[in-house]
Amino acid sequence: MANRATTIEQQKQKLKSRGVIISDEKYADEILKNVGYYHLGFYLFPFEKTYPLLDKRRKHDVIDDTRLEDAIALHRFDCDLRSILLKYTSQIELAFRTALIYHLSTKYETKPCWFLDKTIVKEEVIDEIKAGYANLRKNGAIKNHHVNHRRSKYAPAWKTLEFETLGVIQKIYEGIHRADDKLPVNRQFNIPNTSVFINYIDAIRQLRNACAHGNIIYDIRLSKSIIPGPAGNFIGSKRQRLAGL
Repeated sequence: MANRATTIEQQKQKLKSRGVIISDEKYADEILKNVGYYHLGFYLFPFEKTYPLLDKRRKHDVIDDTRLEDAIALHRFDCDLRSILLKYTSQIELAFRTALIYHLSTKYETKPCWFLDKTIVKEEVIDEIKAGYANLRKNGAIKNHHVNHRRSKYAPAWKTLEFETLGVIQKIYEGIHRADDKLPVNRQFNIPNTSVFINYIDAIRQLRNACAHGNIIYDIRLSKSIIPGPAGNFIGSKRQRLAGL
C-alpha cells in the first residue's frame, strides 16, 4: 500500500534502489534520523535523471555516482544560504518599516494613527489592522502604552507598526492613496518607481518568510517575476528564481 511510513532500514534500501551510494551505514542512520527521508528528497531532487520534471515523467532514479553526501552538502549549503538571506532580508524589513513610519508620521504629525485614517490609507487595509489589533494589544509594549494612555484606542504608528508583520507593512504602503506619500519611502532606497519598489518588497517578503519558516531556499520560485529596475533586468525564468537574482 502506498504512503505507508517506513523504517530507517527501509528508507536506506529505497535510496539504494534509486542509485544513491551509501558508503557509511551509521552516517546514513544519523542523517535519516536528524534530517528525515522526506526532507532529504528535496536535496536529492537536482541529482535525479529527470530533473527538473515534477509531472508523471519524473523518475526518482539519480545520476551515476550520486552519494548521500552530495545531497547533504546541498542541504548544508541551503542552511547557510537561509541564514545569510534571513539576516539581510530582516535588515531590509526593518529599514522599510522605519522609513514608512518616519516619513508618514512626520508628514501627518497631528495624526499619530495616520495608518487608520481613511483619507490616507485604503479602508480594506485599515479594517485588517483593526481586526488584528486585539491580538497586537497582548504585546508588552502595546499593552503598556494602553495602561499609560487609557483614553487612547490605538497606539501611534511608531509603536503599532513596530510589531506588525512585513506583510501588513507592505499592504499599508500599497494602500496609501497619494503617490507623493509613498515616494519619500522608496526614494530613500534609491528606487524612484513605486511599482518597482513594491515588486522588490514583495520578493523580499517571500524570501524572508521562506527563510523564517525553514523552507527550501536554493530552488525557491517566487510567485511574481522581478521586474526590470535598479536591481537588474533578469531574463526568462531567472526572473522568478533565486539563482537569477
